[in-house]
Amino acid sequence: MSRYSEGVPQDPADSMPASYRVAEVYMFDTCTHKCGYCWLAESGQVLDFSQLKPFEDLEFIAKIQSFFLKRTLPGLGWLLVLTGGEPLIAPNLDRLAEPLFEAGNRIAFNTALLVGKNHPGFRFLLEHGAPQVEYIMASFHPEAELDETRYFEKIQMLKAAGHNVILRFVGQPQRLGRMAELADRCREMDVCFHPTAMYSKRYPGAYSDQERELLQSHFSSMAQHIVLEGGLDTTGLKCYAGSRMIAVNLQTGNITPCITVQFPSLGNIFEDRLELNRESICCPQPGIACVCDVHYQQNIVIDAWDRDNFENQMRGFTPPRDVRAGIANLKSLGLHFQRSPAKGFGDVVDDTRGFFTIGEIKENYRKRHGMPRTTALNHHLREIPEMAGEIRPAGPGGSVDLGPPVRIVTPEGRWAYAAMAPIAELPAGIAEIWVRVRARVSAGEAGFGLLNRAGDAFHERAFVRAGADAITLYLRSSTPSDVASVIIQNSSPDGERAEVELLDVSVLADVDVEAEAFTEQ
Repeated sequence: MSRYSEGVPQDPADSMPASYRVAEVYMFDTCTHKCGYCWLAESGQVLDFSQLKPFEDLEFIAKIQSFFLKRTLPGLGWLLVLTGGEPLIAPNLDRLAEPLFEAGNRIAFNTALLVGKNHPGFRFLLEHGAPQVEYIMASFHPEAELDETRYFEKIQMLKAAGHNVILRFVGQPQRLGRMAELADRCREMDVCFHPTAMYSKRYPGAYSDQERELLQSHFSSMAQHIVLEGGLDTTGLKCYAGSRMIAVNLQTGNITPCITVQFPSLGNIFEDRLELNRESICCPQPGIACVCDVHYQQNIVIDAWDRDNFENQMRGFTPPRDVRAGIANLKSLGLHFQRSPAKGFGDVVDDTRGFFTIGEIKENYRKRHGMPRTTALNHHLREIPEMAGEIRPAGPGGSVDLGPPVRIVTPEGRWAYAAMAPIAELPAGIAEIWVRVRARVSAGEAGFGLLNRAGDAFHERAFVRAGADAITLYLRSSTPSDVASVIIQNSSPDGERAEVELLDVSVLADVDVEAEAFTEQ
């Protein structure tokens, strides 16, 4: 395939147009890694294994296949760039890919390559080299440093299997000293070394001049420089997103022009709808940064062509290139960088971490999803007697039967307050409290939260769905003097009433608090 098919927009200045359309396919958040500079780890989303479940359904797989096969034309296939999360852990990867390969389509992978040599995802790669798998962008993250020998053995196996392997290295400042060593290693394996800028609330704007120069000394493409500069400002930026490229979210099926923009919707893969653009467009979200290197590698952004360099990178080790003339040319054509000191994917807060612990990830995941904490992180707790007052109604429309046990029926409507237990003024010197709640939700879903004294925010809140067994949950506050009450509310998604059997509400604090504070109560 050497040219675009009829009806596909092209630009005479595009030095190397591809013979396929690109689909950036976001599969799921689930990942094998816990990188400190990744918002999916910081939010705990990497642990959401429920997102893999649809891929176990062969009908789900068939819908994805059918969508692309129906739109595969003679001389014009698709390149599916699979990303996430970790795409290699998707069930039925072979069933998804092989019919697409047979029709002349290709796949590329953005992977951290932490799966084992016998994992189905890795075995799939060994059995399908280039050109079916056009390239593997293998990221060498801090966790890979814990067993580098095994990691680079897999890189060599993939190279021997005929793959175009690119070793991606995120330029976290404390790791930059490893670049020369890694570049030498890549040269020996004939694999492209591809360092790229780190993105967080501070970076890439916070790189020092020395750090920038060090990164640039290993760059071999325009895309790497563009990413380091913060990406191109999309105001007035013209591209072929929505015609040469689409972005597909396999969690929702929604299709947008590229993975950077959230609108307009061009269709839905599960509804078998797609309305492509017929010509270039101005970015539909002006004023943001276009930082996805795929857009430059695939010649999507007009006047920012970088496919020639990317072709060289795919072939093997690529010596650093001086692209200052190319950057100057971008500026002469009116393209601008959006170099901000605080800009990044997901606004990662702590960018100094190599990776999170599994305990931190679980806690982040629990918080994000409002899941109850069923164990106290502080194991030196004792109960402060008589701190939790008597349960009473907190709003109209529900009922509270003091029992025992206390039986609560919430009002209809999600977030409606049903009952409250006031928290008494706490002894001095208490830095944090843990409120232990024992309850059984017999219908709907109930929320349990620590309400602040202003009555407009929760210190912490958890949600419990109906179940046969009682549950013990813990709510924590590090500013206990601002906790006014424990609130029980309706959190049922459909707004139907929730029913709660409340067994106990207790306030606990660290045993290091002075004993006198307790005895005086």
